[in-house]
Amino acid sequence: LRNQLTSNIYSINNNDTKSPLVIFLHGSGERGFNNNMPLLANDIPKKVYNYIKKMGAGVLVVPQTTWSADMTGWFRSEFQEGLMQLINKIIVEYSINRNRVYLIGLSNGASASWYLAQKYPDLFTAVIPCSGYVYNEGKKFLGEKGQGRYMEPTDEEAKKLLNVPIWAFHAEDDPTVNVLGTKLIVEKIKKFEGNNVKETIYPEGVVVPNPHASWSLAFKENNVLDWLFSQDKEKVGWTENNYEY
Repeated sequence: LRNQLTSNIYSINNNDTKSPLVIFLHGSGERGFNNNMPLLANDIPKKVYNYIKKMGAGVLVVPQTTWSADMTGWFRSEFQEGLMQLINKIIVEYSINRNRVYLIGLSNGASASWYLAQKYPDLFTAVIPCSGYVYNEGKKFLGEKGQGRYMEPTDEEAKKLLNVPIWAFHAEDDPTVNVLGTKLIVEKIKKFEGNNVKETIYPEGVVVPNPHASWSLAFKENNVLDWLFSQDKEKVGWTENNYEY
């Protein structure tokens, strides 16, 4: 049970069309054995649920990793594998529109979102990572754990993300994950002429009382969910043959 991935799934479909799918990845603080924790730590799942309810169609998945003494969370391979199995199962069972699979991640979940987006760029339609960095196996951490730790992005990672619409959020004075975790990957993507990425960096003293929680302001942006749900691979010519995950 300690390695088991649990999840909350909310489905709404009032119009008999294929549904968009949103996967919400929590941060390290929401690891555990009570799958309500990712729902209670912030109001983002509730905002997404209310949004899809208003649209009349959508599926929201809020999975949870179990607790461990370390802070690896979504970095553990068994959870990544379990998550991908869950996503693939939901796509089939809930009649998901494969052109509209969205990923939101906070902190540890944001770093996992960067990782998953570059590993499966043909799966995720758009990504919103808040206060993260591009995690990947074999890379060294820079900075101390809980004190501005992050990983430097590689050219290869940036190139894989060129066609993935991304809106990244971070606070300049984040004490937990260095803001360079966001700035450097956005800079690299743009260096390779990727035009589907944008960032919102909040100045020092704006995200209070916890500067790590950039998501507390990110989802107060009136158009952030409008932007997310407007992304559709069909608009750029994707077909079923494009999917290779």
